[in-house]
Amino acid sequence: MVIEDLFEKRERGLWVLLSTLINHSTDLEIKEAMAQTALSKVTLLKYVEDLNELADSQGFPLSIQLINDRLGLNLGPHVTKQDIVQLFLPYSLKYQILDYLFKVEVYTVQKLSQELLISEATFHRQLVSLNVLLEEFSLAVRSGRIRGPEHQIRYFYFRLYTLVEPKKRLSKLAQSKESQQVIRSFQQLWGQDTFADREAEIGLWLMITRQRMGVKYKDFNALKELMKPYYSHRFYQQVRQNTLVFLSRYALESEEEEAMCQFMFMTTMSILPAFVMERSLGYGGPVSEATTTGLQYIRSTVSSQENLNEQGMYSLNQILGRLYFFKGAIIERSIDYVLDRSLIKHGMNLENEDLAIPLLEDVITNIYHYDHKELGDAYKEAEWTLTEVLSYVVYQMPMTISIGLDLIGDETEKLPILSVMRQRLEVNRLVSVEIYDKRKYFNLIVSNAYDRDYPGPYYYLKGLPNHFDMRQLEIIIQRFFNSEN
Repeated sequence: MVIEDLFEKRERGLWVLLSTLINHSTDLEIKEAMAQTALSKVTLLKYVEDLNELADSQGFPLSIQLINDRLGLNLGPHVTKQDIVQLFLPYSLKYQILDYLFKVEVYTVQKLSQELLISEATFHRQLVSLNVLLEEFSLAVRSGRIRGPEHQIRYFYFRLYTLVEPKKRLSKLAQSKESQQVIRSFQQLWGQDTFADREAEIGLWLMITRQRMGVKYKDFNALKELMKPYYSHRFYQQVRQNTLVFLSRYALESEEEEAMCQFMFMTTMSILPAFVMERSLGYGGPVSEATTTGLQYIRSTVSSQENLNEQGMYSLNQILGRLYFFKGAIIERSIDYVLDRSLIKHGMNLENEDLAIPLLEDVITNIYHYDHKELGDAYKEAEWTLTEVLSYVVYQMPMTISIGLDLIGDETEKLPILSVMRQRLEVNRLVSVEIYDKRKYFNLIVSNAYDRDYPGPYYYLKGLPNHFDMRQLEIIIQRFFNSEN
């Protein structure tokens, strides 16, 4: 599923147009924009007008200029991808239905139709198309509730809210008394700085957990089957003990299953840093076997070992772990493999860009015993993310204004951004890109930590590495050099 699948026809077209402009390196000719968006000229120009009016009515720093049959996009430097999504959510009936079903266990058609101010016939049409989207997650909305494996329901809502909710709003969830108690209990086990960049995600997951714990009928059968290889694992026992302490305030019977959900989340969503995973998990189970197989593929093909062991292995483990436990994915935009691979390969020679395919096929078929088609877009996401990791493994960093990267997320999310920015920006030998350290001075800070402000100039990335961000950063850098001369 891509996020625009949740939008109505008009908003979907606006989103596709905006994504096309963001992921293009220069102003776009109208003919080329028509080809890439599959929109007629009349519709495209109407959508440009609609986007400008929508942004202006919301006081949102976005505009599209049409000059000499070319479209140019202007976005405020502090705009985040979630901010952009928030522009369209009020018009998404599918999202409003999903959000309502999360907050209310059982609905009636009449009541929900009244809540959404739509007819019952419109509601049923929306429900049919929504169930098509949910199928890849093994979920469905029927008989007045959302149904499917419980761990898939929680995973789906975690991915959904992570993609659409602003980071600052999510960060507030982590500041609740209950969330802080859970975080502190795990910090006692694995170190004070264990969750330095992941508290927002933990707060969101605990909010989802609390909401779903109150649901009367939950299906844990699929999760219990997946967890069989891990029942006796020392790390699972640690997570289980902490979960029971967390649940002690609730009169619930599904304590063991809740511990399984916590284990699944902690070990696949890049919550724990690499050193904790390596020290606590050790070897054993399908995910470890899959990780070992993946390493063998990489080592037999890629000569460089410098970046593989420390960071590549952790990223590989997280990618394959998510494939083991979950089906389906919500992707922030449709991936253009030709365009995006050209960005990853900029300034480097990625000879093994297709290595991800046989690696994943071997793991999925021979270790997990899945059919990759049943994984939905989770397979596509894994293939693409693994390709990005491989691009880092084989990339040889060149020796070279000072840019600090303040990035949150796991290594799978950080490495592509670090790799792309170094390849694109350090072509200029006067530019250096390194991980942000608040003790050092940087001319510019580039960040995807949307809940943080900085003392000097900074720029928020709009999402995955894209041509728009790179072009805007090049303009900022050039302005800096011009001001110095």
